[in-house]
This record gives sequence, C-alpha cells and structure tokens, in this order.
Amino acid sequence: MLERGEIDKIVDPMLNGDYDTNSAWKALEIALSCILPKSIQRPLMFDIVKQLKECLEFEIPQGSTSSNYVISNQLSMIDHDNENITAPFAR
Repeated sequence: MLERGEIDKIVDPMLNGDYDTNSAWKALEIALSCILPKSIQRPLMFDIVKQLKECLEFEIPQGSTSSNYVISNQLSMIDHDNENITAPFAR
C-alpha cells in the first residue's frame, strides 16, 4: 500500500476520509523514521512531537473545538513549546 501510494488504505477507516492527505503522508513519514534499525538514526522525541504538531496544523481549523484540538493540546503539554527542554530524550 505504501509503495503504491494508497494512503487511504493505510489511514484509519474510522476517519471516513476526513483528513488532509499531505498531513497523513507526513505522519507516515514521521512514523517510518522512528523504526530505523539503529537508535542513532531515529529522531529525538522532541523532534517527533514538533513534527506531529505541524501535521495537526493542517487538520485543525482555526477556532476548532474538534477532538483533534484535544490531541494538539496534549502535544503542547508534552513539550510546552520550549526549545530548551533539558529532560532526557528517548530514541
């Protein structure tokens, strides 16, 4: 499905096609970057959260109260939009 570009067969069917295709591809790309064989090749969790938040920007209209907005808020709580987090990062 991935090689054939069939994102609609990869994304959860419960979304009923109600998602931004570019956002879905970006999320898939992020997920694939997390399964590289060596941990040094994988991105830091801080970077993953930042990239996922960028994906959600395509999904959440300004002023939305959708359930996706809750996810966005949860991601914000994880990194607090702070570039200088000193906590350890998982790889």
